[in-house]
Amino acid sequence: MFHSAYTSGLNILSFKPIYKEPSFDNNREVIEYVYSWIPSYAIAYPTEGFYYWSINLEKQNLSVSGNIRLADLDKGKISTAYFTTNQPERTVYTKEFTTEDGLEIKKISHFLYDLTFNEKTVRFKIEDTSYLPPQNITLNEDEEFIGHIYDESGIKLFLIFNHKTYSFYEILDDEQGVSDTFEDLGESHFLATRSGFIFYDDNEYKRKILVGINFYNSEQNNYFDGPGDQVPYQLWIRDDLYLAYPNTMLGAGTNEHGVFLNKTSWVRSAISPYHRYKDPEEVLERSRKCDSSEERSIFWTCLTKEWWNTKSFRDNALIKLKEEGKDWPPLPEKIVYPPPA
Repeated sequence: MFHSAYTSGLNILSFKPIYKEPSFDNNREVIEYVYSWIPSYAIAYPTEGFYYWSINLEKQNLSVSGNIRLADLDKGKISTAYFTTNQPERTVYTKEFTTEDGLEIKKISHFLYDLTFNEKTVRFKIEDTSYLPPQNITLNEDEEFIGHIYDESGIKLFLIFNHKTYSFYEILDDEQGVSDTFEDLGESHFLATRSGFIFYDDNEYKRKILVGINFYNSEQNNYFDGPGDQVPYQLWIRDDLYLAYPNTMLGAGTNEHGVFLNKTSWVRSAISPYHRYKDPEEVLERSRKCDSSEERSIFWTCLTKEWWNTKSFRDNALIKLKEEGKDWPPLPEKIVYPPPA
């Protein structure tokens, strides 16, 4: 049984899927099986270019989820990954497919590609992130609009970098409506009941800032695990990334899009400025420790600062950078660390 982010019903009418159950540990068999079920026109909605899927391997008693990563189509390849979701220990398989594996790629436009694999052609549409900056919120002088995030949860966000605090955070994009409903948690916090995202509603500045995601969803790595892995792959974020996370400068650092260099496999730095909660009350308690009388840049950064991004973590990264002979830019006017637990 195959479940896709895009309906596979029409595909059955136009192309005969592979019904023989693949062996979980045979990467090519699994991807051929999955590809046979993908519709002839498929949309990769999330902005990091992933097409998600899941299957049940009934004879092996396995539930499997995975993705086809389309960000490197211009380089002549796709990356695949899949893993078990019903086993105590998650087993992950990854593989790249290129022309040597029988993959053919034809670029139709910047966001439209025809992929032929195993004698089947699928036209993939990748989300267009080349939109103008937000129209219904006003950024202050410290803020820079980085780009749009279309998360696999269906939630859209604006990614912001604050140059006063060297920090990222995300604001809800509700210009065309929101695919969720909201429950008032009090103290200007709202829970999105479908996704489990929690937002701080700063009414004065007309923005809802993402401050929390459900810990369970994060552990399950499901569609509601937070937008940290959905930053558009086309964005030039290296300079801001180095300011926010000095540790990303270590070693070979990253390329301009935040992908770590000289790694044996593709690894990109996640941008996850929010709290992972087990109980929504944790987010409220954390927010109470932020001083709302502070300048807004400092207050917003306090609400969203990653729990691990502490003074000791930053100091350790700066020591290692110095040992490597690398200079980090001058410290911001005021460094904001996550509120104490």
